[in-house]
Amino acid sequence: MYCYCKFSKFLLLLVIFISVFLSGCARTEHSGGEEVVAYVNKEPIFASELKKGIAFKARQDPALKVTAQTREEELDIAIDKRLVIQEAINQGLAEEDKFVDTIKAFWEQTLIRDFIDFKKEEFKDYLFVTNEEIEEYYKNLSKRVTFKVFKSKDRRQIDNIYKTITNNQDFGQVAWETVGPVGYEDITSKVLLEAFELKEAEAKKVEQDPYYYLVMVVDKEEVEIEPLDEALVPEVEKRVLMMKQRSMFEDWLVKQRQKAQINILKK
Repeated sequence: MYCYCKFSKFLLLLVIFISVFLSGCARTEHSGGEEVVAYVNKEPIFASELKKGIAFKARQDPALKVTAQTREEELDIAIDKRLVIQEAINQGLAEEDKFVDTIKAFWEQTLIRDFIDFKKEEFKDYLFVTNEEIEEYYKNLSKRVTFKVFKSKDRRQIDNIYKTITNNQDFGQVAWETVGPVGYEDITSKVLLEAFELKEAEAKKVEQDPYYYLVMVVDKEEVEIEPLDEALVPEVEKRVLMMKQRSMFEDWLVKQRQKAQINILKK
């Protein structure tokens, strides 16, 4: 499942990163007999930590069904989490931990939060908000949108489906996921934000490594809002800035992933 709930600042990323996953990957013996499911810059991700993560998610959602796709998505989340922690250590925000598992989990959560704050401070010199962006953001608050989303690691599959749609051919067999209706402020996914202003029945291809997305707007409904006045401008400006910070952090994470040495052990 995608998670498009509303969280302040970067808390969504923090919550996602803390989740790790149970994988059906190949068994590889590590020192001590631990099962390794992947390596990130030669640092192992163990099946034991992933089992804890999937158990946590199952407690939060008793209806959770673990499929091949959800396992793959959770592995990607675990990889992103590891990349953030590694970079935080490289930046000198912490030394390598030597703690037991319970302390380690708390240490990682704190480190991720501190690193996100560190990146926000770094980004602020490059961020500014224009009056046009404030007006555009506020205008989007008057819409609630329902999307259909399809994602794949196969770019050709996305291209073929998009071609089918643009040629007005039947695309009913596509395994779409429906998201919404959601308001503009409820969305934390950069993929959906890029498609929010599409017209009904329009589709867009979005790349966000390691996935390719096809997003279609299937319904738009109007929401009544008050006219934008001067008293609201500072708050709207703050929200636009937060959205830009989140976008820059996601872009940074994609670049980290592209240059990292990632070895996933599969059956």
